[in-house]
Amino acid sequence: MFVAVLPESAKRAGGGSAQGVALALAQRLGRPGTYAVVAGGSFSAGSTDLRGTGAQATAALEDHKGEGTSAVLTDFVDRVGRLRAGDSPDSGSGGGSGG
Repeated sequence: MFVAVLPESAKRAGGGSAQGVALALAQRLGRPGTYAVVAGGSFSAGSTDLRGTGAQATAALEDHKGEGTSAVLTDFVDRVGRLRAGDSPDSGSGGGSGG
């Protein structure tokens, strides 16, 4: 898993969004895995090798947005761990990014 916590200005490198930054990182690194990006007040995540990470990113954000970045990322990492183990964590309401 790759996690980047960046300033708001980093979104320029991703076409203006945290999702774009995550895609750019995945393309630049060229390594399979799950990518999570916080850029300023936005959070997005996806994976090149695991289905369901976008929904889990949304669920983590919805469950912990009032608790700060650390709480959101900790929950997201836990959720991805459960996905990789073959469990089915609560998926939230769908989508892949928030903020």
